[in-house]
Amino acid sequence: MFKLIGVLTLTFVSTVVPDWAQLYPPNEMGISLGQWYTLAPNVEASKKFWTVLGGTPIEIDGTAVMKFPGVLVFVAKGNPTGGSVGTGINHVGFGVSNVLNTVAKLQAAGYKINRVSNSPLNGQHVSQLTNPDGVEVELTEEAGVDPYPRIADGLTIESNHIHFSFGPVDQEGEKRCRPGMSKRLERNRAHWDAN
Repeated sequence: MFKLIGVLTLTFVSTVVPDWAQLYPPNEMGISLGQWYTLAPNVEASKKFWTVLGGTPIEIDGTAVMKFPGVLVFVAKGNPTGGSVGTGINHVGFGVSNVLNTVAKLQAAGYKINRVSNSPLNGQHVSQLTNPDGVEVELTEEAGVDPYPRIADGLTIESNHIHFSFGPVDQEGEKRCRPGMSKRLERNRAHWDAN
């Protein structure tokens, strides 16, 4: 009897509690960014960084993976030829509820922060740092000030963008690319709430 109650309780809870680490649904064009693949000379050091940032370590087919709301970060043993800045993928981005608190947590764990400033888009805090593998990471504060909606209840971090770099982009070009972000994040959160 107690086993049955335990199984029924687990079944009920798993159907009503949202899975905050699920991937984003595809957009209206059928596209969704669900994973990044990184090379790391020291997989354990890389996993430590992503864990401090807020990821959960898992393994898929023998490969280390860090699970975040909206993205799976695959971490494979290898030697990158350089950092991400100046390549086709300049940086990856995460939205956090409070940039300064996240920066303090990262600094307490020994990570160097490259920059903390205010976004030219909305005046909220933003930060940039480089992980041990050379991947540039941008943190944006999702406090509900356009173009970033408030981060969903129960989340402290979520994948919110990847910055492709195909040549120089002026500030006006940057502003033209951002308006759809708020709509996309709102739609993703509606999907999470429904599932």
